[in-house]
Amino acid sequence: MLFNAWIFCFAGIADSNAVESNISVLEGIGYEMTNPISVKGVKSRKELDEYCRNYVSQHLPSYEIGDTMIYILGQDTVLELECREKEGSAKVSLYFNISEYMDKVKKQNKKSNSKFLKSVKPMDFPEGISLRKPIVLKKAVTREEVQKQQEQYLEKKYPGYKITRKETWIFHKKFLERVSLKKDDEELIVNFDVSDYMKEYEKKHQLKKIQLSPGVERVELQHAPIP
Repeated sequence: MLFNAWIFCFAGIADSNAVESNISVLEGIGYEMTNPISVKGVKSRKELDEYCRNYVSQHLPSYEIGDTMIYILGQDTVLELECREKEGSAKVSLYFNISEYMDKVKKQNKKSNSKFLKSVKPMDFPEGISLRKPIVLKKAVTREEVQKQQEQYLEKKYPGYKITRKETWIFHKKFLERVSLKKDDEELIVNFDVSDYMKEYEKKHQLKKIQLSPGVERVELQHAPIP
């Protein structure tokens, strides 16, 4: 089978903008965890495998499926496929909402496989990793104050990690600063609520907003992101 082992993890949201090579401008449904491909009518593991293989074959013919992860986001179950270029080093993640299929799995295994049910028990992300639970930077209304609070938090929680990227998003009316971190081969994204700062910033600057999915927008600042 395609998915020999499904791993439930607390990793941050993958950044589709980090994709290199000839697919660096991929956009649209399926390339953000917050905007996954909705899988309907799948009744078995085999059908799910075939659905995913066919999708990758049709939309990314020069790629093959690598690692897989399952994330529990509120009431939704999202499957991540890491696709790797067959003749190159580029990678891209595709996201599928498999909630309908997982509901069927739970019902089918309700009596015969309680151990499996425990493995798919909904879990929540720790503070900062989830868009729904960002680190709130209270009373930080200047760039300097935002930077200071971020540095203090990251030094305490993630010592040794280096900042590789920053983006500003609006997630259900909250301004979030998404900070990408890397240490050796490990990467993650920490989300900070910078609403207090952005409210002050917005008084003097016009924001350019790009919708990623319903309720989620990326903000392009007129100056460089917070260092």
